[in-house]
Amino acid sequence: MPFLLIPLINEVFGTSYGEDQEIIQLRNEHFEKSGKFITDSNVEIFGHKYHIEYQSQKDEKMTLRMFEYDVAIAIEQSSGIKTKHIKIFFPESCVLYLRNHRDMPNSHTLEICFPNSQSAIYETKVIMAQDYTVDKIFEKSF
Repeated sequence: MPFLLIPLINEVFGTSYGEDQEIIQLRNEHFEKSGKFITDSNVEIFGHKYHIEYQSQKDEKMTLRMFEYDVAIAIEQSSGIKTKHIKIFFPESCVLYLRNHRDMPNSHTLEICFPNSQSAIYETKVIMAQDYTVDKIFEKSF
């Protein structure tokens, strides 16, 4: 439902896009050696990239899947760069859980440890559909 995408992105990422803001649908199919995978929603709005997955089942590997998807999106967006120092940009990401799951964290997090002893934290927001009642949605003027 594209008309709900702007209100969702505004709520999750603290943006204030108007309802008429242009949404550019980016490629959802990504290919790797292990095969093809498809992201649910990969869009660009006003130069910013957003990746949203819609999940009904609790999946213990969701953090790894989101990281894998976001790496593919970031690398794909960097293609064509011809410099010695390549910089990739990850999209803003979240998982929207459509069903109620107990003990769901506010985010999915993993630590990336590099051989030179540096590390980085990757974090994806978690949104629970049941946290948004009809009254709350109208109160926020979605």
